[in-house]
Amino acid sequence: MKSSLFALLGLSVLMGVDPMNNNSPVPAEPDMQYEIYGNAFQRAKMEKLANAATLSDIFPNFPASWIEEYINVELAVMIDGELTKVTGTNDTLNPEQKSILKKLDPGTLIMMDADYRRTNAVTGVLEPGHMHHRTFAVPETEASYPGGPEAMAKYFSDACTWPIAAQMDPSFKESVVQFTIDEKGNVTDVRLLWSSGNTLADGCLFETVSRMPVWTPARNSKDKKMKQTISVRIYNAAQTSGC
Repeated sequence: MKSSLFALLGLSVLMGVDPMNNNSPVPAEPDMQYEIYGNAFQRAKMEKLANAATLSDIFPNFPASWIEEYINVELAVMIDGELTKVTGTNDTLNPEQKSILKKLDPGTLIMMDADYRRTNAVTGVLEPGHMHHRTFAVPETEASYPGGPEAMAKYFSDACTWPIAAQMDPSFKESVVQFTIDEKGNVTDVRLLWSSGNTLADGCLFETVSRMPVWTPARNSKDKKMKQTISVRIYNAAQTSGC
C-alpha cells in the first residue's frame, strides 16, 4: 500500500433532530474526521529525491516552463530536529540543495518558496510572483496498517473520532500526533505536534495512536526494512477546510 495511507479516511457525524420538535434541528455535532499527512500534500520517493537535479524532479507540477526570471528559490527541510534552509538562484538545484535532499528521513516535509517574474499576458509588463510547494519524503514502499486503509478507518472511528464527537464542543478544530513505525513495525516515538487546546481530544488521539497494532514496516528501494515517520490529524470539518 504505497499511497493509500495518504488518502482521506474519515467518517462524519450526522445532524440529529430534536425529538420534542421534529421541525427544530439539533445544532450540528462536530464533524470529526481524520487523515494521514493530509490529502493536500504530494509525496516524493526518497531515492528520487537523492538523485534530483531540478525542482521539477521534486515537485512534478512545478511550472518551470513559464517562469521567465527567478529572484530567489528556497528549499527548507527538517534535519535532526532543526529547520535547514538553502537558497538557490533558479530551478536547477545547486550542490548544497542536492546535499540536504540526500540526508532526509522518511516522513520529512520539504518546502519550497520561489520568487519570480513573469510577463503579464494582458499588459505585457514583467510582474513579480511567488509560489509555495511542499512534499513529503517517503520510502519506496511505505509502512502499512494491518488490514489496509478500511481497517484503519474503522479503528480510528471506533477508538477516537466518534468518542471525541460525542463529547466535544463544536468549536473544536484539530489535533495532530506524529509517530514512527520502526523496522519491526512497532509504533514508537509518539508525540503531540499540534494541540487542539482540549485535553480530551489530544489525549484520545495520542492513546489511540499509541495502542495501534504492529504495522508492516516500510522498505527502501533495496527492499531493506526502514523506519517511517507519519502524522495523523483529527479535525472538525465544520471548523476547518481539512487541508
